[in-house]
Amino acid sequence: MRRILIICCALLAAGIVNGAELRAGGGFGWLLSPSLDDINTIPTVDRTRGGGSITIQMLCKRMSCMRNMKYGAEVSFLRSYRYEYHVPATTEITLNSFPLLALCEYSFVREKRIEPFMQAGIGFTHNRLITEIDATTDTALSNDFTLMLGPGFTVKLNEKWKAGILANYYLIFTGGDYTKRFNLSGVLSYLL
Repeated sequence: MRRILIICCALLAAGIVNGAELRAGGGFGWLLSPSLDDINTIPTVDRTRGGGSITIQMLCKRMSCMRNMKYGAEVSFLRSYRYEYHVPATTEITLNSFPLLALCEYSFVREKRIEPFMQAGIGFTHNRLITEIDATTDTALSNDFTLMLGPGFTVKLNEKWKAGILANYYLIFTGGDYTKRFNLSGVLSYLL
């Protein structure tokens, strides 16, 4: 985890020095697996598979040897699931994930008004599983290997600003299993 953080900080510093694109936005994500079907058997359950998300990306200018390629880093907040039930006690369980990824972005067209691209990321996710039973709270923490892949596009608004959409698929390796999540975000980019 520390190495990925150091790499992301180095990419951020290089991006600021060489000119970069700062991209931020929010959206909603859907938990694709696990299915959480066993939770439906609990009486009076209120289950939400997915939730809000916040994404911040820093992308460095294109590399001279690969003109359609950008590199950078992403940090995000993803609410993976939340469920609540009231028998025998009020219990609320929430999984929040915080991916920290090194990114690579390939642009299909360069310096046009509409720029479609494909992103891939690799890194770690810090997961917080919060269990609240009546007035007692227990938090379990884990750091898990993560892969991300997804398309997106931006529309140039002026010389410094772009708006766009990201559709990212996260694969988080949690213990001996994995969690799959699809996230759709609206983003705003500023060219430094």
